[in-house]
Amino acid sequence: MLNYFILLFTLLTFNNIILLNEETLILSCFIVFSWLFNKNVGTLLKKDFNHRSNEIKSTIQLSLKEIEISLNKALNTKYNLWNLFYNFKLLAKHYLKFSYIVSDWYYSYKLKTTKTNFPQRLQFIYRLENCTSKLLSLVLTKKLIKIVQLKSFYSLKLKNPYFICLNKINIRECLQSIKLT
Repeated sequence: MLNYFILLFTLLTFNNIILLNEETLILSCFIVFSWLFNKNVGTLLKKDFNHRSNEIKSTIQLSLKEIEISLNKALNTKYNLWNLFYNFKLLAKHYLKFSYIVSDWYYSYKLKTTKTNFPQRLQFIYRLENCTSKLLSLVLTKKLIKIVQLKSFYSLKLKNPYFICLNKINIRECLQSIKLT
């Protein structure tokens, strides 16, 4: 190809189509230099550019993957946070249900124990009342016996006129009650 270009260039210069001056020579040298540079160094340059572009491409892909991973982590964190919030809401609802159930159970338990203990307590109070009434009657009887003994002591042993009179009145009343019956 270079041969054809040189041949074409010589023909055009001999026919005075191209003038050989400084600018034309610089242009022709530049074109030849560019063509030779492209032919000899172009493949190396192309490989280098391809290598650099592949490195840039891999770097960009890696950074995009890292961005994707970080965005996925952020989304997962947000999802987990909302899930945790929802689970806490459910936990609060279950806790309220549990506390209502426990309070109802405790109320029914207390009611049952009260129902079972109340008759026992009533029975205990009834027995205590009976015992107290027996004790009270015994105490009253003992006190009355002591009063009668003291009264007879004052009337018979000490011969107090007041007690002698009372004794006679009591004897009369007893005799009258015996007569009436």
